[in-house]
Amino acid sequence: MSLSLVGLLVFQYFWMQESLKVEKNNFTASVGEAMQGVILQLEKKEVQHQMQQNVRRKALLQRIDSVNTNINLLLKQNPDLLFEESVQEIAGLYTTDESGSLLLQPDTTVVHDAANAEETPKKEQQNRAKIRRVRKSYQQLRHQKEQLIHKLGLMDELYQEVMSYSSSQPLEQRIHPKELDTLIAKNLRLKHINVPVEWGLFNVKRSKLIIQRTGKYSKQLLDSPYIYSLSTANTNASDDYLIAYFPTERHYLFSQVQFLLIASFCLFAIIIFVFVYILRKIIQQRKWTENRNDFINNLTHEIKTPVSTISLVCEALGDESIRKSDAMLEKYIDVIRQENKRLSSLSEQILQLARLEHQHYRLFMSINDVHAMIKEAVELMKLQVTHRGGNIELQLNAENDEILADHTHFINMLTNLIDNANKYSPQAPEITIKTRNIRHGIEVCVSDKGIGIHTNQIKKIFDNLYRVSTGNIHDVKGFGLGLSYVKKVVDKHSGKIKVESEVKKGTTFHLIFPLITKEK
Repeated sequence: MSLSLVGLLVFQYFWMQESLKVEKNNFTASVGEAMQGVILQLEKKEVQHQMQQNVRRKALLQRIDSVNTNINLLLKQNPDLLFEESVQEIAGLYTTDESGSLLLQPDTTVVHDAANAEETPKKEQQNRAKIRRVRKSYQQLRHQKEQLIHKLGLMDELYQEVMSYSSSQPLEQRIHPKELDTLIAKNLRLKHINVPVEWGLFNVKRSKLIIQRTGKYSKQLLDSPYIYSLSTANTNASDDYLIAYFPTERHYLFSQVQFLLIASFCLFAIIIFVFVYILRKIIQQRKWTENRNDFINNLTHEIKTPVSTISLVCEALGDESIRKSDAMLEKYIDVIRQENKRLSSLSEQILQLARLEHQHYRLFMSINDVHAMIKEAVELMKLQVTHRGGNIELQLNAENDEILADHTHFINMLTNLIDNANKYSPQAPEITIKTRNIRHGIEVCVSDKGIGIHTNQIKKIFDNLYRVSTGNIHDVKGFGLGLSYVKKVVDKHSGKIKVESEVKKGTTFHLIFPLITKEK
């Protein structure tokens, strides 16, 4: 299972790296498309500017074409006409307007011809008048064409000067920063990239950033992979570059895959939780199995001793000589009585713990004096302690000792603590029981000077079937049920229990119970 978990971790890591790599490639492609759009729009604006400069030139060319069309049409309609008149002679037929364009003067020949109508036949006069008008129109068109061509030449010279001046302008004069910033932001939004961007224009010949958006990320811009050549109509692509830098790029990439990451981490967390839960259950089950085996061994040992003793006594009672002696008979009967009492105590202890573990078991609560119950428990255990040369000292200093308690279970709880203090004292037991009043309660302390408990074992002593190791499993009699029973009784009485212990110096159990509130 641990290898599977490691494999899952490795898979999770590489999957996350691959997801970020894909998102990074998509981000780079989108930025490239957006920046190419910006450069294309800059190029369009430059071309549009040039086209605006060329409008008048186009208008002149159109006018020249129109004049040429009219001349060709005139020649086509009058192929036999001779036009020998000089420009000075024909020029007298024209006048100019305010813009310098030629205008045909009013025809006065008609009046003159009318005056001589009597001398010239009417048809001849009309032909001569037509010829003069045609000649005049032809000369007018030629003169207009020459004038337009002259203006076109002047405009071409001016246009070349303007374009030469424009191409020699520095980059910072050709591109407006605010306009470029607006274009970049707009194109990034079109690609659904809504992150702060820092940009700059870099010139190779000058080896520096000519324009920056804020000027705060000069080093980052020079190291940025987002570099694009400005290939506008008047910009050398090898000299000027647009550079972009995204300060929050990594955060943005993570945000793009955050749903997948969160889902993956949640799934991974669930797997880890299940793994830990199963592992804990396995460890608990193993510990429970070990404790159960110890319990069965101890129980078997504890039961085997009185059973063996009773069996031997029964065999002895079969001897006629023993039955004839009242003293011997009474002694053996007393042994049977003591061993039977021991067996009853063992079974009662197990049954009491089983009852307390039942969730619906109710204690029979009544008002009891703690001091009185302590003295009763001491009387029950005094013989065992004095038999080992020990002593139980009472320091009952609490002024108020009335609590709601189940008399039987409370005394059994105290006898268990005294019994533990007695069993785990290698020398003559010195047991002290103290009481004192605390805020809204009474504290009972049971202390001994026995072998003590290691710090790493204190949290386990209240578990079922757990026994503090003494090096020999049968050195101290018991099943690991006593302190578990004590903890359950304390909890049933709404109390608290705390343990202080030091190895080879002794142990103190602090029990705190709420007092009965008396109405004033």
